[in-house]
Amino acid sequence: NNMLMGKVPVFWMAQPEWLVLVVASSLVTFYAWPLIEESWASAEVELMRPDTATGLVAFEGFEHWLENNGEFAQRLKRRCARSLKRSMGGAGSDGGSGGGGGVGNDQRAEAAPPVPPTPSLAPTPREIFAMADPQGRGVLEQAEVRRLLRRASFDSPLLYTVDAFCLSTFAIGAARMGINRGLHPLVCCAAGFTMAFGGMLRDLITRRDMVACGAESFALATGAGATVYVGLRQLMLRGWPLTMVFRTTASTATVLGLRYAEWVSDGSLLRPMFEN
Repeated sequence: NNMLMGKVPVFWMAQPEWLVLVVASSLVTFYAWPLIEESWASAEVELMRPDTATGLVAFEGFEHWLENNGEFAQRLKRRCARSLKRSMGGAGSDGGSGGGGGVGNDQRAEAAPPVPPTPSLAPTPREIFAMADPQGRGVLEQAEVRRLLRRASFDSPLLYTVDAFCLSTFAIGAARMGINRGLHPLVCCAAGFTMAFGGMLRDLITRRDMVACGAESFALATGAGATVYVGLRQLMLRGWPLTMVFRTTASTATVLGLRYAEWVSDGSLLRPMFEN
């Protein structure tokens, strides 16, 4: 009761309409939007001319579809280029040595699952196909293709930009919540990092290949934005003429700057802990 309805009540307890808004937006985000994406992906799979008897997609149909979808093909190539870099990891240095690999290298090669060819900045259709077909069967199930298409849809520049601006509001909102409750500045800064916990949980539940605190660096962006906002507010309390507009703009610029750095670095701004 003290936490939710204390001196400064949590906003969605003081005004229940906020709770209704959160529930409604969650239904759209986690239920309606995935259904829309799934419907779109299913329509695109039909354009790949799957086998009428088995429903499997062959490489020829996948390649034909890729050649006739220029804008989305670029997004798919970008996504696969990131995944290829991560999956190859240190394998490039082992594979680059000529003959005489030694027993240890041979054992690792036999134990490792098949991997696509050495990644390039612009993966070929064959490399993209191999990402969804690591067993080398030569055909894909429709569910595998739909999963690949849905992942690539996250690389839309428009969605990425909107997402970056939303993260800036999360960073400022997290800092403001701590400030309004009179918490220590360090706790207010930490709130910016913990604000990304929902996104991390979403990535784990949906089995996305990029966890928020790793490659996509949601937590880094929101935490840095909140830290800038709290730091500038502390300076303002000590007499610096820093207006609310300036503090908000600086925090937003920090988040957008980190998200842009993540975009141009092809998802390698932060390395996941599972990489060698």
